[in-house]
Amino acid sequence: DGMRFSSPAPHHVRCGSGWWHPEVHVPKGISSREKAVMTCSGFGLSQQPQLDLLVWSIATVGRVMLAAGVAGGSGSVARRCHWPISRHPRARFLPARWVSGLSAARRCNAGLARMVRACSGRHSRGGEKPRMAKSDIGRAAAGEAPLLQGPSVGLYFTKYAGAGAAGTPTPPWSHTCWSFLGSFIGMSCIGLLEDFVVGPILHLNLLVAAFGAMSVLLFSATKAPVAQPFNTICGNTLGAFVGVCVVSLLEVVGLDDCFWLSGALSVSLTIVCQELTNTVHPPGGATALIFSMMKSLHRERFLFVFAPAFLGAVVMVAVAVVINNLAPERTYPQWWVPVKSAPEPKQEQAIRTLQSDTVPEMFEESMQGTSSEDPSCAESACRAYLDKLAGAGGEPGPRPKLSDTGFSFVGAFVGMAVLGLIEQYMLWPYAHLKLLVPPFGAMSVLIFSTSKAPLAQPSNVVIGNSIGGFSGVLAVLLMNALGLQHLVWLCGALSVALTIALQERTNTVHPPGGAAALLYAINPAMHVFGWSYVFAPAFLGAVVMVCMGVIMNNLSPERTYPQRWRFDDVESLKA
Repeated sequence: DGMRFSSPAPHHVRCGSGWWHPEVHVPKGISSREKAVMTCSGFGLSQQPQLDLLVWSIATVGRVMLAAGVAGGSGSVARRCHWPISRHPRARFLPARWVSGLSAARRCNAGLARMVRACSGRHSRGGEKPRMAKSDIGRAAAGEAPLLQGPSVGLYFTKYAGAGAAGTPTPPWSHTCWSFLGSFIGMSCIGLLEDFVVGPILHLNLLVAAFGAMSVLLFSATKAPVAQPFNTICGNTLGAFVGVCVVSLLEVVGLDDCFWLSGALSVSLTIVCQELTNTVHPPGGATALIFSMMKSLHRERFLFVFAPAFLGAVVMVAVAVVINNLAPERTYPQWWVPVKSAPEPKQEQAIRTLQSDTVPEMFEESMQGTSSEDPSCAESACRAYLDKLAGAGGEPGPRPKLSDTGFSFVGAFVGMAVLGLIEQYMLWPYAHLKLLVPPFGAMSVLIFSTSKAPLAQPSNVVIGNSIGGFSGVLAVLLMNALGLQHLVWLCGALSVALTIALQERTNTVHPPGGAAALLYAINPAMHVFGWSYVFAPAFLGAVVMVCMGVIMNNLSPERTYPQRWRFDDVESLKA
């Protein structure tokens, strides 16, 4: 509808947009309207009848969506979907089953057109020009889902500019000191337990790269929902369980050597399980990828779910509860169990608020020692510390929609598959560099499952992960200079703590950066890359994942990625 055409020659047709399509053969017996629709669909008769007829059938879907969703829901083009395939001049070259099958597909397309028009609620008359309401433009500029139903390439690319969200303020130096101390102690506990308990007695691994990302979450982003104990323990355990199941399944079908496939499946299925159970935890993706990529761990099978996945997460949560609550401005956890509690009466809520306001002051006074000899003040400080262990009374977020989980799965699978294929066919054969490493499992969960989080924005992803690679290399060189290279636990703890400190001071906190630092510090096989480790996989892999996040996330009508592009937040703070 709404198209005009003129035929200077029998084989030339012009559509309303003014584009000429020369040398298009129009068969006899087809109306003038059909000529225009065929021509604007972008096909003509070629020397390949199968391909030509297949394109004719499949192109109907695009015309149906255009007519029903964008061009005012006009039904004239949609009604053409029941054209019999036998009217196509090339139909006689095809087997009868092809013609019948394609005819059935076109009838399905006609039903699709009616369904799209009914769902979109647009019943405008034929010939109405495409239009976009002002509210749609405003919502697109604000990064929100447009009210206009139906596909729109313009709206898709509008999302690439970002949602315009404000940045986060740089944390104070006191916050960075507590983060450095907590992460150093937490990683030291994991390393010492492996050296003196888990390794010698159970003959299992405990110090793996995933705990570098977990350390950044637990000690630098303590209020984030993905950093709470339930998400940490259950999400990390789920990642290990999914990784073991995927590897076992691929071994049955004989694809255990296809590392890019096992990595992509393990990470994407981990996201699905975490979102369905509302236990999203990015290091769980790294845990799944670790088991998929390291053949030496395959013999452990489901013991890997216990150690390092479950046991290591419990140890990290215990250390985080003890260390974080020593800081006056911190309360960890925000909640223990993701169950929304009943609303409190206003009187009790006011009392709780008053107590929470006075607790940090009493705790700070006791720590300064101004009244250290007063037993009542010390008792109040201890009571305030113990009260923090009960949690801050926060509530978890809602479980993601099933449709949103589908986009998360597809995005994560494609992103991890692209990383693996680039390494297998480009980086490793020509430059002998790695790209598919465990930190990108955690990065994939962040970008595709928590795309609105400040930790998942491009500046944090690229700079924060590069800082992690830099810190890992620097820590190893420093330990070698001091002659302490045999203390792997100390090198790992130093690399993660240094990563957190640098990320906070540059306002680019990104948990997978901790995993990137720890991977280099504890894995001697990575030391051969030297400073090139900062470029690939740390920097280059992050750039690839950001590109895949922008492409895949924005396919969802409910997502806009990124929320912001700019690195600093000075302008947003002034606003």
